[in-house]
Amino acid sequence: MALLVLLNGPPASGKSTIAERLVATRPLALRLDIDVVRGLLGDWLQRPTDAGLAARALAISMARTHLAAGHDVFVPQFLGRPEFIDELAALAFETGATFVEIALVLDRESARSALAERTADPQNDTHRDAAALVEQSGGTSAVDEMFDRYEALLDQRAGARRVEVERGDIDATVRAVEVVLSIAASRSAPPERARPSHFSISHAPTDYRCPFCLNIRDGTSDLPLEFIHRDDDVVVKMNPKWWPNNPGSVLVIPTEHHENIFDVPDRLALPIHRAARNAAVAMKVAFGCDAVSTRQHNEPAGNQTVWHFHLHVFPRWENDDLYGTKHAPADETELRDLARQLRAAWPAATAT
Repeated sequence: MALLVLLNGPPASGKSTIAERLVATRPLALRLDIDVVRGLLGDWLQRPTDAGLAARALAISMARTHLAAGHDVFVPQFLGRPEFIDELAALAFETGATFVEIALVLDRESARSALAERTADPQNDTHRDAAALVEQSGGTSAVDEMFDRYEALLDQRAGARRVEVERGDIDATVRAVEVVLSIAASRSAPPERARPSHFSISHAPTDYRCPFCLNIRDGTSDLPLEFIHRDDDVVVKMNPKWWPNNPGSVLVIPTEHHENIFDVPDRLALPIHRAARNAAVAMKVAFGCDAVSTRQHNEPAGNQTVWHFHLHVFPRWENDDLYGTKHAPADETELRDLARQLRAAWPAATAT
């Protein structure tokens, strides 16, 4: 399965260099640098916004063709807003590729220093173009604004894999990115597994495309998608369906595809319930709720409707009538606000 890899990061964080190194070891992989595409457009600096949008549209078409042929595509690009990330995730879904969102992390002062050094000694036309655009946009203040937008974006991108940039040691950063890609490649398809023979019968249609696997693997969803926590074993995301008196409920989901409780291996029991406990603690801290409830459904008669094991965690209040009310789509603005509160309140990792 082909990979579509976004390398996001502050200006001068090494995105293009890292992409170049990664492509060099992958035959026919494409380094799709949108700034290079933009530089091919006539007099682009006079209309930078229009040129940027045109370059992105061209990049999507190029990536579609290459992914459909089964080849990897790497996109090194600063993005301070989620719209183009969503376009890339949708393209991966369309072409059957695995979408990997990598966020390079560099502190503000290091980013400023790196950009100043690159501006003083540009190595190629792309560096010169970037320096001209920064200068035209306001210089240092523009860089600070970009950095602010990037930090705000990362607060919303719980599914992004963060990689610390080692300034002066590009090899170390590339190795860290390779680890992320190796994990993504190993999880690009649900693992084969033996089913417990006398309990678990699959109720999923033969052509079932698991929405949770798409959320986890590609970051795609028809509903608002907000991750609260992610590790190698589980993700915790906001439930996009809310009960009227209990907004802010979450779903704890194993990253591997297991249909129901009969199918979940013993090794995932601790990570699932540890994440549920942490969600409960975060709810108490963030919402000040009176209590917390968990709920989990298996098979059609047990009201299961998504054929991937998941555990509901609900904030509770006195007389909230949770079990007497029906769910409805969550308000997207409120969902994103409560998601930020839960991420801020998520307990620090502790030894087990």
